[in-house]
Amino acid sequence: MFKVWGKVIKNNKILESIDIIDTSTESPKEKFKRSVEKICYQLDLSTPLWLMQHDNELRTFKRATFSSDDFVEFVEFDKLEVDLISTDEKKQ
Repeated sequence: MFKVWGKVIKNNKILESIDIIDTSTESPKEKFKRSVEKICYQLDLSTPLWLMQHDNELRTFKRATFSSDDFVEFVEFDKLEVDLISTDEKKQ
């Protein structure tokens, strides 16, 4: 099971949050990107630009933080944080 948690944050307060579970057979990075798209769709947001910075955050912290500047359209919040909660990879 691949689970992510998306949070819309303004002034350090969570305005909205949503969990997404993905059971597809794609790579973890593709699952994460697809989950970001699903979160944005369900919260009625445009999809943010995916930058190298987000790849680095995902690899290092298992989180990607999208500022309001990462969205093409105007948004009324400070950031969208998407955290990787669990993966279907088994530890060995």
